[in-house]
Amino acid sequence: MKKAEQAHLHKIKSLPCVVCGHPPPSAAHHCLTGMGRKKNHFKVIPLCWSHHQGINGIHTIGKRLWQSMYCTEAELLEHNEIHSHPHLRSVRTQTH
Repeated sequence: MKKAEQAHLHKIKSLPCVVCGHPPPSAAHHCLTGMGRKKNHFKVIPLCWSHHQGINGIHTIGKRLWQSMYCTEAELLEHNEIHSHPHLRSVRTQTH
């Protein structure tokens, strides 16, 4: 992993959870991966343990259900690129 990638992941982990605003540290969830795609360390969103691996976590309930409950990874990534930190409430207001 390159230094720029490490720095970006460190920054993401220092942000609150994108879904609930739970304070850091957060997990850096890699978005838009799978189906043979390589992980892009710049395509990540901050998630608390609950929304990453907990009972309502994306890795527990599956990406499709998680995105239908909260927001799509693409929407969160796009919002994250425009703003310094996406918060789900503001993303939902703007996209729905």
